[in-house]
Amino acid sequence: MADLRVWDNAGNMIPNKTVQDWIDFYKAQGYSGNFFINKKCYDFFTLSIRTPYDVDNQSCNKNRQRLLRHTRHYYRVKETAKMKIQVLKDYIANFEGDVYTIDLSRGFGGFEPGDLICYACPFSPAMPLQLELAIRADGSLIFRSWKFVEGEGNYYLHTRELSEADCKGFQTPFIPTEAQTDTVNGLFSGRIKFEGLKLAVGSTLQRICPIDLQREEKLTGEKIYLA
Repeated sequence: MADLRVWDNAGNMIPNKTVQDWIDFYKAQGYSGNFFINKKCYDFFTLSIRTPYDVDNQSCNKNRQRLLRHTRHYYRVKETAKMKIQVLKDYIANFEGDVYTIDLSRGFGGFEPGDLICYACPFSPAMPLQLELAIRADGSLIFRSWKFVEGEGNYYLHTRELSEADCKGFQTPFIPTEAQTDTVNGLFSGRIKFEGLKLAVGSTLQRICPIDLQREEKLTGEKIYLA
């Protein structure tokens, strides 16, 4: 797909490529729907500016402004009832591959007792879209939701759970399993990613699952430098 794009990773138009070239290709594939260019939603066939089906104008405009504040990222509505966003790779990209696809209609992965629920805006400040996931007792990462938040959102992975030190005897602390601590450590070092997406571990999560820096350096074979 990368060679069919009409823009480069910096968000600039590629010489001798036009938006119409890209549209013609997808028409041949049987695609229909709407898409965004320069913060405007277009009908795929007529290229007329329009509001996506089943979305009210006020809601559409509000989300569109949130989605498209940074021009170097490109976002496209693939279906109206099932919205997907594609983020193009740039020099600070935190994901594998050239494009990262976010499915806003993806279903909730469920809850189990002992889940350590975390959240982050991995594309902040470019896009205030928050990922919520759970670290299961066995260390596995479970998707919960994508949702837009006010402001820029927090880039780092945090939790609302409290450590024993933070509770001070007044609240119930979250006691992690060894597997959960290992997963948090792996996320910190980059040894573990969530579906190809690298997540930066915030302080609230580190207080519950302390980072063993020397162990992670041995496991990854790389020196880890702290900011």
